[in-house]
Amino acid sequence: MQDDCYYLFKYVKRLRNAAAHNNCLLANFTRVVGAYTTGKSELKNTLRKYQIFQCSKRREKHNQDKILQIPIIHDFLCLAFVFWSICKDDGLKNSAREKILNFFQKWEYEPNFFKEETMIVKNYEFLKEKTQKILEINNFI
Repeated sequence: MQDDCYYLFKYVKRLRNAAAHNNCLLANFTRVVGAYTTGKSELKNTLRKYQIFQCSKRREKHNQDKILQIPIIHDFLCLAFVFWSICKDDGLKNSAREKILNFFQKWEYEPNFFKEETMIVKNYEFLKEKTQKILEINNFI
């Protein structure tokens, strides 16, 4: 699993830089960037290998490919996969897992807030589902 992480580190760095420079992550939650097609395929192949990125319908596959072109979603999934692949300390993993689950609970605290923003809701559900699957492959949910 660690061997699959090497090429994903550059995307973890991008997410770190976005957070460090106070970029509004929510404002970029629906913005598709075509330059992410290369990274998208690297991540997608890794997620397929671990059966995290499975789709049976062609339309569903196209939608998931489109969502992975959103930098914040792509980079967050890279971060989750890399962290769970290289971290050996169960205490640290458990703490990170709790923070991630808390993050998703905060999003759902006021469900009507994003009711009109179907794209944000769809992207959120995709991100939550794939992140939970990453946690599951390490038996951490």
